[in-house]
Amino acid sequence: MNGERNGLSWHRRALTALLLACAAAASLALRVAPVAAAPQAHPVEVRSNFFEPRVINIAPGDTVTWTAVEFGHTVEADNGRFNFYPQRYIHRGESVSFTFLTEETVRYHCRVHGSSGGGGMSGTIIVGAGSPSPTPTPTPSVTEHRYVPTPEYKTIGAALNGIAPGGVVHLAPGEYRESVAVRTPGVTVQGDGAPSDVVIDGQGLRRTGVLLAAGGTAVRSLTVRGHRAEGIAVRGVTVASVRNVASHGNGSYGVLVADASGVTVEDVAATGHRVAGIAVQGCDECDTVVQDVTVMQNLYGVLLDNAGSVVVRRSTIAANATGIVARSLATGDGTVQRGVHITGNDITGNTTAIPAASATEFAVQSGVWLAGVWFALVDDNRIDGHDYGVLVTSFGVPSLDGRISGNVIGGSAVADLGWDGVGAGMCFSGNAAAGGGALATRPSFAETVYVCGGTRLPGIPEPLVIADLARDAAGG
Repeated sequence: MNGERNGLSWHRRALTALLLACAAAASLALRVAPVAAAPQAHPVEVRSNFFEPRVINIAPGDTVTWTAVEFGHTVEADNGRFNFYPQRYIHRGESVSFTFLTEETVRYHCRVHGSSGGGGMSGTIIVGAGSPSPTPTPTPSVTEHRYVPTPEYKTIGAALNGIAPGGVVHLAPGEYRESVAVRTPGVTVQGDGAPSDVVIDGQGLRRTGVLLAAGGTAVRSLTVRGHRAEGIAVRGVTVASVRNVASHGNGSYGVLVADASGVTVEDVAATGHRVAGIAVQGCDECDTVVQDVTVMQNLYGVLLDNAGSVVVRRSTIAANATGIVARSLATGDGTVQRGVHITGNDITGNTTAIPAASATEFAVQSGVWLAGVWFALVDDNRIDGHDYGVLVTSFGVPSLDGRISGNVIGGSAVADLGWDGVGAGMCFSGNAAAGGGALATRPSFAETVYVCGGTRLPGIPEPLVIADLARDAAGG
């Protein structure tokens, strides 16, 4: 009997030891085995012209949620993988999300204020280790400099002929009577001195003063005058700059940017043109900045035709027939003018009688005229001395989802703010009369019914504004 008890006890002890060993092994396995982290949510605030945070690191499987703290912005991947609400802004308080599954680096921007490639209002999402760094493109160790006039390079054209990419052509003070075309990437044409010291004169004979027709090109510190069409033209390129330049008395445009993107027009003075001092045309995503310019005595100070993602800021727009014009021209592909930001400008007395270059152009004596524009922001400008301070109308297409806010407007002969009511989603808030008191608006309820941050409302046609526009178009 005792033997049986002893045997049973031994078996029990063995079984207990085995169970304890299994439990210990299981516990060790639980401690050692990797546990997949739960997907995380990462908030990003869409604020006034920036994303906060601008750069975030996340893990594969995580979700990024953008919430609009301020109105008037969009979220769009540079490579097009996501583009929330391409036909409107993200409303204040609204959120959009995207889940990232693989290790990569994704850059995004606001199509109104940003610039694909990391400039302006843009952000970056690094998923895991991110994308592999691209192999850097070798750059020339020595920049080629050529000087005009010299025995070797008597003209600007001679200096540009065969110049290496990234080279600089220096112009000594003097007058140059030739038309210049820059077709080599990265080349700069630069006056050595003040802009008034170096003059490219068209003599009323040549069409264009300086043409930038290759990426990364630039023109600086000179004056162009007396050309039949444009003082400076930037055509069909990605990235170019026009800085510290004067453009006077050319036929149609002081500076024309056409079918180009990533262009900076800065510290430019443009006067005496029968279409526009500065114009940007025909680029759905122009990512172009016009800043710190002075444009006077042109038919239009600044003209944007079917030009998306353009910023006009910190500039003086005065004594033109119309100050700043953004409009949709009829095109076969249905492209419209969208995504302009007009901010921080001094826009004064644009009622001067300027002869138009053609019968299709006409002035409305307005500080800012938005004609068939989508996703426009006009804010923080000083606007004085016009028939209409800010005028919004249709132009073959309705105006949609624009914000007119924070402007100081005075001296308006007809109305400080006007909308013909053709379209939807236009809003007017926080604008002030220069002399105090209430703003004059057409319709009279513009700032009480079409309020920013409220419900997106369709417009109610305003006959007085429609009649005024018809009169101006007829030359009345």
